[in-house]
Amino acid sequence: VTVEPSNATCGFPKRSKFCSLKNHLSCLSCDSSRKDLSHDPNHMIDAIKWTWWQSKSNPGPPGRPLEVNVSIALPMKFILTDDVIIDFYDGRPQVMMVEKSSDHGITWLPLQYFADNCLARFGMPAKDTESTFSTFTEALSPFCTEDCSINDSWDSTDITRVSVSNRLTDLLILGLEKEEMCGALENNTLGLRSFLEITNLRIRLIRPPVMQWNKSNGKQSHLSSSYHYGIKKVQINARCQCNGHASSCVYEGKSARCECQHDTVGKQCEKCRPLFWMTSWRQGSFFPKRERGTANPCEAKALQLPEPCQCNKHSERCELVSVVGMLCVDCRHNTEGENCHRCKNRFYRNANVPINDTRTCKPCKCDRVGSYGKWCRSHGQCNCRPNFVGRTCNRCKSG
Repeated sequence: VTVEPSNATCGFPKRSKFCSLKNHLSCLSCDSSRKDLSHDPNHMIDAIKWTWWQSKSNPGPPGRPLEVNVSIALPMKFILTDDVIIDFYDGRPQVMMVEKSSDHGITWLPLQYFADNCLARFGMPAKDTESTFSTFTEALSPFCTEDCSINDSWDSTDITRVSVSNRLTDLLILGLEKEEMCGALENNTLGLRSFLEITNLRIRLIRPPVMQWNKSNGKQSHLSSSYHYGIKKVQINARCQCNGHASSCVYEGKSARCECQHDTVGKQCEKCRPLFWMTSWRQGSFFPKRERGTANPCEAKALQLPEPCQCNKHSERCELVSVVGMLCVDCRHNTEGENCHRCKNRFYRNANVPINDTRTCKPCKCDRVGSYGKWCRSHGQCNCRPNFVGRTCNRCKSG
């Protein structure tokens, strides 16, 4: 999670305070150097209920709105499956927009606008989040809502939803069958896949929340110490984009990868695994639906020969691979190569036996003190350090 400008977080680089929007007498300190007073950006995604990210109170120049960008980079490409939920702390912004990227932040597309006055802020009419769309294009286009930008002292909810689920439901209402929706996602017709794919989320906070004390006359009141943003949690409901070749993904530190099936490999199962190149890679398909789709697995054809494979008796399996040709598979006896004709690293060719002998490759056994490593040359000589000699570098040099 990154916040721009970098000094917008409360308590960084030095201790500061902020006061509640709903109760100006309630003020708290924040200090990034103390765990109990820190409101780090990562609190937005840490799944701990009582933590939150807190901005400074009005850190910008006087008279200018406090604008902050919050960006969340996902560990890989995902497909949105439901609404993005933003749980604010101490009030929802007057004005903000939510954007997403599907190319790791190179380009951005708006998902939804939020404002107290859509026409004045963004030049577009307001739309009720519960109302339906009239066309497919409209359902997948960004819109502005005024439902989430007013804060009342008696209104305890600070949750804002970025609409995804309602839009997908409206596609069905507009006449798109479920099977057609699967096809639209698979082939990116109607721009559905472009709309749902996501690698990064950006929340552009444009005007902080203020309390509307009296709806009838529109009076508003705020103090500079209450002029801030706070976000408790951001929940992105999505599944891994695995091109139809995996049903789950695993996390590896800050990254993630699909648990690929169908002889595919890659972070998103986007290519065939080695020796399975006879058929070109294709994404898995939802069709035919009655058969639960088509896997489109990668395949390798075994070469059927009247004679054994030419693998120097170190393997009985060979496969014909597109472009590469015939390859021996599962070489034994520490051999490798198209015909199991080379010794693996840390082994060398034993000149005293034929190449098809089980002892054709001998271990280098380089001395760990006298040599530079465990590898040796093709004839078995290890790479000796200065003043060491011998095939394995295990003797001192004379003199």
